[in-house]
Amino acid sequence: MRWLHLSDIHFASNLDGATTIQIRDKLVEYLSKKEIKADCLFITGDFRYAKTQKDTQEAADAVAEYIKKIAKTVGVDNVKKIFLVPGNHDLDRNRKLRKSLIIGIIEQYDINQGCFDNEDLFEAVEAFTFFFKICKSLYGEAEAETIHKRMSTEIHLFSCQDDYNVLLLNTSVCCVKDNEEGTLIIGTKYVIEALKHIQEINPGKPIFAIAHHGLRMLNHAERKRLLSILRDYGVNLLLCGHEHEIWHEPLTQDLYQINMGCIKQDSNVQIGFSSGILDVQKAHFLIQAHLWDSQFSRWGVYPQFGLDNEVLKIWINTPFAKAELFSSLPEMFSDVEEYIIGTRIQNQTIYGYGFDLQVVLPWIEKLMQSNPLHNCYKILVQPRNIDLNKQTSVKNAFNLSTIENSLSRLDEIKDELLQTSNQLEVREALLPYAFHGLFVNKQLYFTWSMINENNYLSNQMPIYRITCGINPLQDNFANSFSSWFSYYWEHSNILFSTETPVA
Repeated sequence: MRWLHLSDIHFASNLDGATTIQIRDKLVEYLSKKEIKADCLFITGDFRYAKTQKDTQEAADAVAEYIKKIAKTVGVDNVKKIFLVPGNHDLDRNRKLRKSLIIGIIEQYDINQGCFDNEDLFEAVEAFTFFFKICKSLYGEAEAETIHKRMSTEIHLFSCQDDYNVLLLNTSVCCVKDNEEGTLIIGTKYVIEALKHIQEINPGKPIFAIAHHGLRMLNHAERKRLLSILRDYGVNLLLCGHEHEIWHEPLTQDLYQINMGCIKQDSNVQIGFSSGILDVQKAHFLIQAHLWDSQFSRWGVYPQFGLDNEVLKIWINTPFAKAELFSSLPEMFSDVEEYIIGTRIQNQTIYGYGFDLQVVLPWIEKLMQSNPLHNCYKILVQPRNIDLNKQTSVKNAFNLSTIENSLSRLDEIKDELLQTSNQLEVREALLPYAFHGLFVNKQLYFTWSMINENNYLSNQMPIYRITCGINPLQDNFANSFSSWFSYYWEHSNILFSTETPVA
C-alpha cells in the first residue's frame, strides 16, 4: 500500500502569490515526472488561510479541484481513498458564542472522563463550515452530511480498508484563537471508541492516525493520555502538520509521528510533502520526504529526512510490541506463578533457558511446591564452571545476592518434589550466554544480558513478556526460542531429574 501525505495547503486561488502558484503547479509536474504513485491520499488540515480566504462553497470547490488533481496524478481515482481532517483554519472561529462555548468546555473537561457534554460537542463541531464544504465538493452532498452527523457525536472518525485502517482525529475541535499550542483538548474517550471499532471490524491491520496538530500541541495531561491510548490500541503512525515544518520522531517503541510542512510560500516555513509505502509482508513502512528548493525553484527529495538511502524505515509491531516489562527476576517469577495458578496451567511443559542454576532454582522450587497442577519443568542452565563473580554477575544484575549454588539442594528436596504433581529435569549446556528465557504455555518471558570483551556479564536489559498469537513477529520469536531450546536440550548433560529423564 502506497500513500501521499500533504498538509497545510492554505489554498486561496485568487490571492495566492506567484511563488505559491508555481509551487503547486510544479508539485503536480514533479509527481508525474517522478512517477510517484499512491493508493490513498492523506491531507492533514488547513485547506484555506482563514484571514484572507472566505468561507464559501466556491472557495471550497477550488481547493477540492486541486486535491483531485493531485489525487489523479498519483493514481488515486476513488475519492473515498482521500482522507481529510480539519485544521484550525477550516472552521469559523468567530461563530457566535463559540469563544464562551469553548472556554466552558475546557473549564469543565475532566481528563479522566475524556468527553464533552453532547450539546456542547454538537455546537463545537458546527463551526467547521469550510471543512464540510470541502467534503461536499469531494465526496458529494450525501457523504458530506454523513461525515457532519458522525463528527457531531463521535468527533474522531475512522475508515477500515483491506490492508490498513485510518483513524481521523479532529484535534481542532476546541480551537478558538491564535497561539493555542500546549492547551488543546480533543476528547480522548471518543478516540478509544473509534479505535475499538477498528479492532472489531478490521483487527490486526496497521493503523494510521492522521491529525492536524501533533501531540506537543495538546494540553500536557491530554497529551500523555492520548499517547498511551494510541500506543495501547495499536496505532503505528501519526501523520500531522500545523507547524509548517518537516520532522519525525518516535513517540513509543512502536509509534512514530511524522510532521509535514505546508504547500504555500511564507516566511520561516518548510514547503514539502511525503510519500510512503506500507509493506505488510516485510512488516515495515518506508517514508520519503520531498522539499521545495526556493533557490532553484524546484521540488526534490529531502535526503536528511531519512536514515537509509534517504528513506525512513519504521518497523511495524516489533517482537516487543505490547510487551509487559519487569525490572527484576522476583517480579517475573511472581507473574509466572500467578499465570500458572491463576489460569490453571496443567499437563504442560514449562521451559527455562539460560539462567544460572543458582538464580533460577529457588523459584522453580517455589513454583513446583505451590502449584497443585501437573506440569513438567525442563530447565537448561549454564555450566557450573562459569565464573559469575567477576565483573557484574547475573545475581547482582537482578539484585539477587544470597542464592545457594548447589545441586545438593535438589537432592535434599527431591522427596518433597516427588510428593507434588510436577516433574523437574535440569540439564546444563554451554548456551549463548546473552539470552535468558522462560516459556509457559503461550507466554514467553525473556531478557538479554550484554557481554563485555572478557565474556562476562556487564549489563542487563528489562525482562519482557510477550504472548503468542498477538502478531506474526512475536510468534516467530517464540518459535525461535523453541528451536534454540530443542537444539541445546539434545546437546546437554543431565544434572538432576525427579524421575527418568524427560524425553
